[in-house]
Amino acid sequence: MSNLVIALLFGIGSGGWTYNKLLRTTGNNKKNALIGAIIIGLLLAMLLYLILRSIIKKG
Repeated sequence: MSNLVIALLFGIGSGGWTYNKLLRTTGNNKKNALIGAIIIGLLLAMLLYLILRSIIKKG
């Protein structure tokens, strides 16, 4: 599996987990929970991709 696919799946999973936690914390404020989950999911996906790219060098 490519590094990008792994990072995207990790980002989706971490974004979903973050959404669930933020939704409970903010008292069902869906807009803020969704914005926070998207930001965290994208940041973690990019971070994992950079880590995997530096560890696993193809070619």
